[in-house]
Amino acid sequence: MYWSDVPAFYAELATKEVMAAKALMFTCLTASRTSEVLLARWDEFDFDGGLWTVPAERMKNTAFR
Repeated sequence: MYWSDVPAFYAELATKEVMAAKALMFTCLTASRTSEVLLARWDEFDFDGGLWTVPAERMKNTAFR
């Protein structure tokens, strides 16, 4: 996808109520890997601090393991 098409694509996703669209929006916003998003757990999120901590075992970079 060309970068110039992303805003329209994201706007279209925002009109969808299905969880898959919301997960894809979150993936776009965080530049995360699909598996990191799909396997995310609520206890990984610090909503007050605005922080999501992905466990090392779910990250691609083996330097963090």
